[in-house]
Amino acid sequence: MIKIFILTILLATFTNAQNLKDGFYSVRTDKTYFFYYPTTTMTVKNGEIVAVTHDRTKLDGKKASEDEDYNKNMLENRGVNAEIYSKKLVEEYFAANKNLDKVENIAGATDSSRHFKSQMRFLIEKAQTKGPGNYIMKNYDL
Repeated sequence: MIKIFILTILLATFTNAQNLKDGFYSVRTDKTYFFYYPTTTMTVKNGEIVAVTHDRTKLDGKKASEDEDYNKNMLENRGVNAEIYSKKLVEEYFAANKNLDKVENIAGATDSSRHFKSQMRFLIEKAQTKGPGNYIMKNYDL
């Protein structure tokens, strides 16, 4: 019985990985948060997620994680900033074997943690159904 259970788990894991279409995926919200759009990217290779980024970006490509004033102010007010949480969320995702339910919210960046998880679920769904692309997600779907 245990062998069947383990085989079922392995088969489900393998099947889910194979359902992801290779390519580059990105998503941003349709509205800004503090003048930046929550943005997540994902690269799938051989049916597996191999790279992920998360940040807040402006339409001109400027990233919150690279904005010195934004990061300084956020760090002073929240004890964390975009430079920190952008890296930490992705690191935790891979450390949790790509299980979003095991990625902890970051104190001081709860909204950003929630945005990352919602956007990753969105991108995974797109990788299973539509394929690579640059997507826009409604704010109310976060």
